[in-house]
Amino acid sequence: MSMTKPTAEQVTYKSKGIGAVERTVESKLADVVSVKDFGAVGDGVADDTAAIQAAIDYVIYNTGSTVPVNHPGAVFMPGGTYRTTDTIHLGYGETFHCLRLYGDGRRYRASGLMRGTAIRPDFNDRPVIAVSGGRNTTIENMSLYGKNADWITNNRLGSASQVPLVDALDPANWVDPSFPASASSQYAPYCGIAVDPYAGPRPAVSYPDVNFPNWLNITTQYGKNYSDHTTISQVEIEGFVVGIAVQPCNADGNGDYTRLLDGRVSKTVYGISVGNTQARDFGVSDVQFLYNYCGITTGVNGIKNGKPSFDVRNCSFNFSIYCALIPNLPYGGACKFSACYAEGLYAIGRFNTSSGTTRRQHPLGFYDCEFGLQIHTTMGRPASILDVYNTQLMMSNVSIKMSALGGVEPVFCCMGIDPAQTSLINCIFDGGGNGVNKKYLQNASNAALGFWAGAGSSRWSHWSARTLSAYDIDSGTDVAGITGYWGNQHGTNIGMYRASGIPVPVTSVDANSGGDETPVLKHVRASVLNKNQCASVSQSGNVVTMDLTGAATALSLFQTGGDVGDITYDTTSGTVFVVSARTGLVVDMVAQNNLDKDGNLVPTITIASGLIYRMNCRLYTLQYPHWGDTSSSSATITNVERGDGATIGLNSAKVGTQIGDALWAGNGAGRPLVSPTNAPITNIVSDTITLTGNCRLTQSHRRLDIFVRAPTPNNT
Repeated sequence: MSMTKPTAEQVTYKSKGIGAVERTVESKLADVVSVKDFGAVGDGVADDTAAIQAAIDYVIYNTGSTVPVNHPGAVFMPGGTYRTTDTIHLGYGETFHCLRLYGDGRRYRASGLMRGTAIRPDFNDRPVIAVSGGRNTTIENMSLYGKNADWITNNRLGSASQVPLVDALDPANWVDPSFPASASSQYAPYCGIAVDPYAGPRPAVSYPDVNFPNWLNITTQYGKNYSDHTTISQVEIEGFVVGIAVQPCNADGNGDYTRLLDGRVSKTVYGISVGNTQARDFGVSDVQFLYNYCGITTGVNGIKNGKPSFDVRNCSFNFSIYCALIPNLPYGGACKFSACYAEGLYAIGRFNTSSGTTRRQHPLGFYDCEFGLQIHTTMGRPASILDVYNTQLMMSNVSIKMSALGGVEPVFCCMGIDPAQTSLINCIFDGGGNGVNKKYLQNASNAALGFWAGAGSSRWSHWSARTLSAYDIDSGTDVAGITGYWGNQHGTNIGMYRASGIPVPVTSVDANSGGDETPVLKHVRASVLNKNQCASVSQSGNVVTMDLTGAATALSLFQTGGDVGDITYDTTSGTVFVVSARTGLVVDMVAQNNLDKDGNLVPTITIASGLIYRMNCRLYTLQYPHWGDTSSSSATITNVERGDGATIGLNSAKVGTQIGDALWAGNGAGRPLVSPTNAPITNIVSDTITLTGNCRLTQSHRRLDIFVRAPTPNNT
């Protein structure tokens, strides 16, 4: 006797919860639409493209279904590796659609030994997933593993321990050369996820034609609707030219409010590439960027004019060349990075740098971040680790640490930023020169506070910073760091006196006694000389030798910068130097940036044109404020005493001044007491200081504010 099995329409189901109602099993099963319902296998061998697309089309368009339009708006991809041979379209852009595509979790590198969901495309000329005309579209819990990963791995790109086999500073070398040219093109990059790839008119180099379903009657390949509010959550994207491309099309509209949450983007040329101006409020949170040429860019794809107000939080940028290259800052809000971390980085990036950019009202900010630039051991040092133009820069609670470079000992971080538009609040800089035993480098490290910005010719607006590379120049030993504060108000540190010096950015200085005396105005500005007035120049390794005959005098170098221990800057090449030796008017300068992996200076320094900025890094104050009587007809300063009338021995190795030092003839408040040609102190006896030449002013009880330390012997 045979029995007819009941169908899903006949079997009922009821939840055990209070208030539950009875349903058919058929309606219960319809709650979840799985790609396996349409024949997907997920074994990494079968071509699952048609099955995945059929499931998506069914949910979006209700194809062949009598189910009401309010049926599930999601497609589930159970754990497995899904091989695809064409783009998966989450809607075709002929109108607006909403869909959630989700998997069983990220499948690490699509490995068969791991669990989760992965899509492994069998192509290299189009997106793996395309969102067109999306509204609140979501992609969740899966991995996309492309064909560019092996090229990046095998060529050691991004390695901090092995030298790359190709020039890693050229983004073209991050693309497998077997790929078609379109894979790295402006409008048709090979990418993991593309938002609005088919909007706008069809460009000359475009994506392959979409195989639209016949029942949609779509006749045009491009001109599709824009998307907004696309969320990509818990997705791993690896091995593409671009990880996520927002409007790589020849159009500009919407593509805004995109979110990338709790994911991983690795082994790409560009992790995120945004091409359009309307891509407002782009949120990136808890994402690991790893082994990318650049994590985020806005000037590569589409119309190359992306202006999203990026909010990047709790992300890491490891073993990559740049965190971000954003040539146009947004008008829809500030661009900020908070609680971000990097190691094995080459440079933080460049911002607002495209030609014709104007000053933006929305600033760039880095907050509570730590950047480690250890990749310099295999890549060398760039001209600048951070370039920012024509906008306000805020860095608060940021730590930047650079690694030493072989036998070369650069001691500070070089940045292309405008001090007048920059606020550094409670920042820590370590130029990688910890433990250097050369006093000329120690002198510059203390004065630079571990960083150098631009030519150093502008006054700082607002800052407080601390260096981890600080030294007692007399003993050569490490000290507990030097801190500077508030460049437009006053500056102080744990030791302004002779053995440590005054940080260059400080514009006014408190006495070391900690008293309430009026701060000394310093207002250091870089001195300038014309290179075409110099006699000659040569270079070897990281050292440039320049004969300044015709451009400077020995006493001007002593007083206003360019002597041993001072910082110089070549405007033509953007190279920053520390002077290591001076013989007459011939100076040796050790490069701090623009170095290759072996520590050799990359650009050729010429004297045909350009300027050399010079900054005196040997300035200090006495431990206690002192006053004295001066006369314009005398080389002596008499009645030198402290504010309380006490006389102490000035010739002190630690807290006083010494023979061979000088009163500073720099940019202080009012006319300086001496001229640059009236330099070294020749004698100190009791309460009398004797100078090389006469004072400029006759004045009783004149405060003796800032002194110039005599340079250390050459190459010591």
